[in-house]
Amino acid sequence: METNKFNGTNYNDWLRNLRIVLDFKNQGYVLYKPLPTALPEGSSPEERLTFEKWHEDNRMVRSIILASMTNEIQKQYDRLEDVPSIMLRMEDVYAVPDRKGALEEGVSTTPLHPGAERSRRLSKDEMILRLGDGKAVAAEAVGSLRLVVSNHIRIDLKECYFVPRKMTKKPFVGQNAIANGLLDLVHTDVCGRLSIPARGGFSYFIPFTDDHSRYGYVYLMRYKSEAFGRFKEYRLEVLNQN
Repeated sequence: METNKFNGTNYNDWLRNLRIVLDFKNQGYVLYKPLPTALPEGSSPEERLTFEKWHEDNRMVRSIILASMTNEIQKQYDRLEDVPSIMLRMEDVYAVPDRKGALEEGVSTTPLHPGAERSRRLSKDEMILRLGDGKAVAAEAVGSLRLVVSNHIRIDLKECYFVPRKMTKKPFVGQNAIANGLLDLVHTDVCGRLSIPARGGFSYFIPFTDDHSRYGYVYLMRYKSEAFGRFKEYRLEVLNQN
């Protein structure tokens, strides 16, 4: 585990190695089985021994898990006392389905959209999104993206929704020109959750681009529900630029 520390991008490999170590120690049961909080009245000596061993194994496995993380990720989980809580939170943020599982669940390992590492086509009206201009559109696919920014930093986006390009043209039926006025059409999309939250606890980001002025801005968010508030901030930014 020391040579394969969890860094936010190697969850599947890290988990496989963790299970090998714990299976050897007969402690693998601790990972997902809820930790008993109290012994029932009239418990037998054997039940008491099992209860005490369970808690002792939980402490040992918790230490192994935390020690096998980078310092930055470790800080996100060191306040959790029971192992199942740690594992469920990590699975929610970092788990990536393998190729066999992806195919069984209808996830395409050949991306439906450029830039996507994998994606799944959505059924009609399965996901309706509301854009910054107030219009509702149906997403056609959901997938994961990997962005590479300056200094070779990688950002893995677990849940990005893809909207047909034709949807952005609906306000201009029969025209090939761009928007005629400021803020008549704004391109936007909520991206996340980030595999590793940014400093400050930001797990999502949302870009805005005004079709007329081409003025663009990206906002970090802790929750998806902040999207409309960020659009109002962006609107003021655009108006102040003109």
